[in-house]
Amino acid sequence: MRALENIGEKSRNIISKKIGLHNTKYAIVLGTRPEIIKMASIIKELEQQGLDHMIVHSGQHYS
Repeated sequence: MRALENIGEKSRNIISKKIGLHNTKYAIVLGTRPEIIKMASIIKELEQQGLDHMIVHSGQHYS
């Protein structure tokens, strides 16, 4: 990544997309209320950064 530090933002974004640096997808797996509370700040940050993510709730403790 050091090679990308000295080029302009637009060029860096184009190169990053071509080599696949922006293709990361995050899956957040939750099952309990405490897990939801603990992960809330991480989920909020992913949303603010515009990162591709998916929340998976296991349905634990639900009948």
